[in-house]
Amino acid sequence: MSILILNLSPRRLGTSALLGRLMQEQLGEQTQLWSSLDIEAAWDSFLEAAGLADTWIFITPCYVNAIPGDAVEVLAKLHQAELSRNKYVYAIAQGGMPYTHTHHCCIGNIELFAKAMQQRWMGGLIIGGGAIIDGVTLKRLPNAVPVEHCLQKLIACIQHKTEVDSLLSKQAEMKIQGFVARLMCLKMNHTIHKQQKKIKADRHICFYAKEEKHARKG
Repeated sequence: MSILILNLSPRRLGTSALLGRLMQEQLGEQTQLWSSLDIEAAWDSFLEAAGLADTWIFITPCYVNAIPGDAVEVLAKLHQAELSRNKYVYAIAQGGMPYTHTHHCCIGNIELFAKAMQQRWMGGLIIGGGAIIDGVTLKRLPNAVPVEHCLQKLIACIQHKTEVDSLLSKQAEMKIQGFVARLMCLKMNHTIHKQQKKIKADRHICFYAKEEKHARKG
């Protein structure tokens, strides 16, 4: 079994990179780990590795309900390559918010890509709290034990080339109370606004948000 892991993150030492290393360590010597940051300079070598592998694993961060722009470009270019079909495709998506539904779109993007290339989509795992991990260790998570357990289940699926249980991501989801989630959102928004102010980013309110606010006033 030959496996190719592709880290789609623009951060070389982020959480996606950590997950890639953990997967490579447990899947064995026949596993190659690539970063999207290195592909452009070694495209031919990457295509050769992708063509020889019978299993692809994509690991991506989720940025505001989307995978990184550079990652989209890599996937589009890979789609144009004439590679053999029926490879087994798995994915891991991780993002800052603790809930799985906020990152499901990234798994969906990989699924659409796999089906467009006529590969075998086998499912994936969503991990929340990626900002807490910050590329250091999964043990930083309050729900580290279920996340590590679900990661092992995913690895077993890859090793046996079986489909991932659609409920696996729910089993790994961080269980938090509503008021805690609200506090986390307020803290995250404050941090984002502070960063925007620091770089003098434009913070105009969305036109549709203005309309909605006006409608509520009557």
